[in-house]
Amino acid sequence: MPPIILFFKNIPLWEGFWWLLLENFLIWIISIALGMVIVLGFKSKKITENTPGLISTNLRLELVLSFFTIIINTFITLLGLFLWQNGIIVILPFEGGLLDCVDVLVLITLMDISMYFLHRLAHNTLFYSWLHHLHHKFDNPTPITLYSLNPLETISFGILWLSILSVYHASIVGIFIYLTFNVLFGIIGHLGVEPFPESWKSIPIVNWISSSSFHAAHHKKENVNYGFYTVLWDKLFKTFSS
Repeated sequence: MPPIILFFKNIPLWEGFWWLLLENFLIWIISIALGMVIVLGFKSKKITENTPGLISTNLRLELVLSFFTIIINTFITLLGLFLWQNGIIVILPFEGGLLDCVDVLVLITLMDISMYFLHRLAHNTLFYSWLHHLHHKFDNPTPITLYSLNPLETISFGILWLSILSVYHASIVGIFIYLTFNVLFGIIGHLGVEPFPESWKSIPIVNWISSSSFHAAHHKKENVNYGFYTVLWDKLFKTFSS
């Protein structure tokens, strides 16, 4: 195990909280900064009705929601640390190229299909108005919009992630790659520009990947395109819209 992993294995939870808070704050900063770079680089390929910008028109609300998202993600990570320290979550050491790749594919697949159904559930009449409608208020996304969620949604995604880790023993490398992948796709989905080339739509397998345009269509027509990383489940369950 890398030294930093061994460090967290025995760290007191109160001390771990501050390290994990710093980690989640840095991820927030990096996500926004990377999103801004992409928007500037592809501003000629806008996919929303309004010109995509770097600063939200409702920045105060998005900053408040970001604060809660960072705090909740910190406590979710802290709960994961507790479960790992007590053997409920098992993290395997570096396994070698092929096995680590398998872990990444399994985690992506399990989270992708689980979040698809969780997202569809959030659009159910019983939940939408008081739970998920808040995120759909931001129909002209900026890099910070990724973190503009109802706190209960943040908790639900976090619990889903920890539940999967509790039943599937992945390697540290596989987990790290998946989490990086997760942040990148979260950023791409809320840019207001399309960084992927148009030619990708005609390339087999590659065209399964979710894009900025795919998620933007969901914000315009809320009963389609529930997927996160791929379009597979939307096509399978007939909720896909190009």
